[in-house]
Formats: sequence, structure tokens, C-alpha cells
Amino acid sequence: MWPVTIPVLIPPILAFYVCALYQPSLHATFAESAASAAVWGTIGILSVPVCLSAVAQLNRDRAWSTPEARKEWAEQERERKRAENLPKLQAMTSDTPVWDWFPFLDEDSGVQPEALESVRHLKRRQNDIEDMLGGGVGRAMMLLPDLDLKATPELCESARNYLVKSAKESRLRPKQDPREYRVGGFVENSRAGIRWLIANGCDCDDAIAAMQASVETFIDTPDRKAALAALAALRRK
Repeated sequence: MWPVTIPVLIPPILAFYVCALYQPSLHATFAESAASAAVWGTIGILSVPVCLSAVAQLNRDRAWSTPEARKEWAEQERERKRAENLPKLQAMTSDTPVWDWFPFLDEDSGVQPEALESVRHLKRRQNDIEDMLGGGVGRAMMLLPDLDLKATPELCESARNYLVKSAKESRLRPKQDPREYRVGGFVENSRAGIRWLIANGCDCDDAIAAMQASVETFIDTPDRKAALAALAALRRK
């Protein structure tokens, strides 16, 4: 807190000192070496924490400049998050809906393997995933390969409806400004789920066609070409 407030304190001290020098009644006092030294000494003392903080930050920045330092920090951060999240994970129950497990299913949560194993044993996971797909929750599509689900007609239909709806919502309309396609959208996030659906007997041709039509509305880029090639490969399967 001090390094933050110190820069606010120094200007008023300097302003008071300068004003005192211009006041006849105070000039004699503050012009003396003892008073002047006291003012500048106070400013010097206040400046020390700021300088130390700046040096510490500089050292941290230098430490971040090496891959080894960044790797070490990432490992420490994972351990910190694991220690923070593990008790929360252990407090979850079999009645907890899948969407409440999302924070623990992230790769950087520190407890992803344990969370996935727990969700795989939830009796409600099948219905929860179907409901989430029906509600347009993209994370449900990403989880399809990992939760030991059954490719029931209901799940296949929910997934197809989600993909078609997402494709229609993401496409560019004629009145919109042209835009380049960028990797990282619902196409890339859905590919693993689509592969799982196809491998388990779900018909995804209409959904893939809708996704292809959506991607084609964007300006051609390497990312667009890659997305169309990936969708074409899925259709061949």
C-alpha cells in the first residue's frame, strides 16, 4: 500500500516547501540548511520504498524473460490452484449438475483428471449434457468424448440441433461488413465432439453442412481453409 500512496504524498510536500520559500514570514526558517535538509530528507525516505518496489519489479520482469522461469511459475501456479480447488472438488456430491463442475474441468484448475473421473460416474451426466446442448452450451459439445456417454437418439438429436443453430448464428449476414475467419470458434471447439458422435453412429451430415456454409460466409484466410478442410474430412468419415 505504501509504494502506491507515497507518490501522492511527495508533490504536496514539495509544493509546501516551495511556497514557504516565497513567504516572507517563513522564508528565513525554511531557507536554513537544517529545515531544507529535513524536507529533502523526508522526501528521500519516502522515495526509498518506491525505488525498492521498482527494483523488485525489474527483477521479476528479468526472471520472466527465460523459459525456465516461466515454466517454474506455471508449475507453482498449478500447484497453488490444485491446493485451492481440491477441497472444493471433494465437497461436490453425486447430485451436483455437470455445469457446476465446469471450473474444475478446466485444464488449469489443477484438478482436471479427478474432476473428469468424478463426472464420468454421475448418474445424471447423460441428461445434463442433453439439456445443455439443447440450451446452446458449447462446453457440453466439447465434453462429449470424455464423459463415457451413450449416443442415444436424444443425445444425437440434441447435438445436431446445437450444431445447426450455432452455425446459423455465427454466419455473416449479407448486410454485415466482411470479416476474416479466425481459428478458435465453435467449429474448432466442436470437432472432437463431432468425431465422437460419428464414431458412435450419429448422423451429423446436415450439421457439418450447416457449419461449412457458415464458414464460407467469411473472407478467405488460412484459418478458413483449415476449418473447411477439417469439416470436409469429418464428412468423409
